[in-house]
Amino acid sequence: MTTRTFAKTLIACCLTFSTLTAADFTWNGSVSSSWQEPANWTPAGVPSAADTVTVPAGKKPIELTNTWQVAAFNLAGGTVQGSGTLIVTAAFAWTAGALTGSGHLEIPAGATLAISGAGGKDLVGWSVEVSGNARWEGTGNIRSGEGAIIQIQPTGSFEIANDENIYYSFSGAPTVFNNAGVVRKTAGSSTTTLWCALNNDGTIEVQTGTLSSTSGGTSSGLFKVSAGATLEFNGGTYELKPASTIAGNGALALRSGTVKVAGTFSLTGTTAISGGTLDIASDVNLGGEITLSNGTLTGTGTVTHTGTFTWNGGTLSGTGALVIPDSATLVIGSASGKTLQSRTVSIAGTARWEGTGNISSGQGATVNVQPTGLFEISSDQVF
Repeated sequence: MTTRTFAKTLIACCLTFSTLTAADFTWNGSVSSSWQEPANWTPAGVPSAADTVTVPAGKKPIELTNTWQVAAFNLAGGTVQGSGTLIVTAAFAWTAGALTGSGHLEIPAGATLAISGAGGKDLVGWSVEVSGNARWEGTGNIRSGEGAIIQIQPTGSFEIANDENIYYSFSGAPTVFNNAGVVRKTAGSSTTTLWCALNNDGTIEVQTGTLSSTSGGTSSGLFKVSAGATLEFNGGTYELKPASTIAGNGALALRSGTVKVAGTFSLTGTTAISGGTLDIASDVNLGGEITLSNGTLTGTGTVTHTGTFTWNGGTLSGTGALVIPDSATLVIGSASGKTLQSRTVSIAGTARWEGTGNISSGQGATVNVQPTGLFEISSDQVF
């Protein structure tokens, strides 16, 4: 037998032996919280790389202090705590239970993370690194805090198939969700709220329902919003860097906080500002509808809007221009007061002032009605 043939035979035998000796271990915690203690497992032993682990409710927490690798891990109500690293190479199923301390969960490329069921789940202080595929379904929320981190790597994906939330429920540093791969909301007609900083250097797709960010963050990646879906910002300061893009046929809703746009903003659905500040530093072209009912549209960039801009309240400010081109419409409605500061409004299409609210202006604000433009006043209000 040649050396090469012997080596191949040895490898095949090792693989066969590994497959044959893979075992299913259930945590009983009868002696201590130590992973390394054989008596804490049923059957007695210490799980290894080819094995499956189940951690049920009602047992002592597992104290993880080193790096451990298993094929599959079922967290079904128990607690894993400590500062160690857990690598799951095939499938991690999380139906209930807690990850607490300062540990690290790694889902490598080719592996899966399935978050499901109605049971509560706590992510406290741990980091979860996903290079494989994660799917979150069921009706259970995720409570988080104490500096917890969710990291989706470039090869990773995180699918949201429900209307549940990631809450900031514990003391300490807020939770951070970093995406360098793909995040998709694919199911649910209501809202998934991320009560954590959301940093996007990959792609976030809102295919259905509403995905709401409440705690600010940054993006150099892509937000893609499908028709009938909504991307919502509702708190904090969110910076869309020059390399960032918001696109699609869906809607953007700004309810509170500040969104700073320095990249590409090309939604063709509805942009609704009901609070907070939309600060646009780049020149953008928007179709669809824009509704400003409260809050502020500001910035140094020129906003060219080819659809219908409805101004029902709030403030237009900044040194940039609002351009209403030929065939587009500006509707000034409602009984609420409105403020125009600094900004130039250029009307080549049609403007109709039909509400009963006055317009306060100043700081060099300008309204230019172009040769093709029409400004129709159908109220007795004051500008």
